[in-house]
Amino acid sequence: MQINISTRHGQLGAATREKVEAKVGKLARFFERVAHIDVTLDLKDEAAPEAEVLLRTENKHDFVGKEKAGNVIAAVEAAVHKVEQQIKKYKTKLQDHRGPGTGQASAAIQETHAAAEDTEDMESPPGGGE
Repeated sequence: MQINISTRHGQLGAATREKVEAKVGKLARFFERVAHIDVTLDLKDEAAPEAEVLLRTENKHDFVGKEKAGNVIAAVEAAVHKVEQQIKKYKTKLQDHRGPGTGQASAAIQETHAAAEDTEDMESPPGGGE
């Protein structure tokens, strides 16, 4: 996973850059197939810098979070939080759209069918009934 940090209208110090990388690097915990993360920091307004986090995955899904805050780290944290929420929503959507035949409901149906077959076997006399 690559993390690219770019700035507009200014420069970041080494310590701030490391903090931003650490914050953004945590996104890999939420989604396994992260190709790379782009962070763009706009420092035009020093009182309210803007952070944009773009997370690209291997299967062509993009998650984007954009936020302004009082300082760079707070803006990055807020943007990362937005991306986390998008990932969680996406994963929930994937899990809810599974087809029939998976999960607990399917297991309960299979148990019911197995129990019905057992009772049918008990009702018929051994040897075919004749």
